[in-house]
Amino acid sequence: MGAKIIVLGGGFGGATAAQKLDKYLLNDDIDITLIEKNDS
Repeated sequence: MGAKIIVLGGGFGGATAAQKLDKYLLNDDIDITLIEKNDS
């Protein structure tokens, strides 16, 4: 089981952080989850 990263906030900063983590952490065992409180 790999590492899990949770990014809270789907605004510009949260989305950018999730994208950068996905790009620079080139490991298939890492699960990145982006959580936004609004449905829109």
